[in-house]
Amino acid sequence: MSDFIEEFETFAACPLDLLCEPTPPLLYPDSNCPVFPLLARRQPKEGRLVATVRHRLAAPAPASELKLLKYVLGAQSRSFLRLYSKHNGFLLFRNDKYKHSWAGLEALPIRRWRGATEKMKRFIELSESDDRFGLLFGVAFARVPRTDDFLVVTPTGPRAGQIFLFEGDGLTVSKIASGLEDLLRRASKNPLRLMQQTGACMGFWDEQGIDWTPIRAVRKQCA
Repeated sequence: MSDFIEEFETFAACPLDLLCEPTPPLLYPDSNCPVFPLLARRQPKEGRLVATVRHRLAAPAPASELKLLKYVLGAQSRSFLRLYSKHNGFLLFRNDKYKHSWAGLEALPIRRWRGATEKMKRFIELSESDDRFGLLFGVAFARVPRTDDFLVVTPTGPRAGQIFLFEGDGLTVSKIASGLEDLLRRASKNPLRLMQQTGACMGFWDEQGIDWTPIRAVRKQCA
């Protein structure tokens, strides 16, 4: 089996073209009338839109931050150490053309884990939920930009090493991957599915105000 770090680096080196279709209008369930009638009347000039997204890998983490990683993740630090010794975070699925696009999945540098984790825990504590996944003892290491959604790894307990998506707006939790290696392999092999599951790409607004939803991802040739 190929090395998951090398496989991920190869994936991140090349952009993706997202083939998008117009998003169907949001309808009232009792009448099938559009919730936003002005938006529903807008018709795109083209049947499809292609949005290009790119990825950025950070420089290696300093020794002091790698030491902190080992301390907070303990027995679950091995895969994270392998990644962060080469890249102190990354940003996937970035799009600069469409200003109102909801695209991106950011693995934070280690020094920012504490702040993200504290914010995530405040949401859980305010919700008074039973925290059945044990995220109060987890570490938020990644986020979806412009949201309060975090990827959280659990260092201990029956779900140790697993990665969950915590959605701050709805205070919901879902399992995303069995571990970091699984997460990176899924990003490489089925990026659109991962974007859909994490909310890392909810769509694009073009200059006409048309909302587009990605339906297919095509890897471009590297320059």
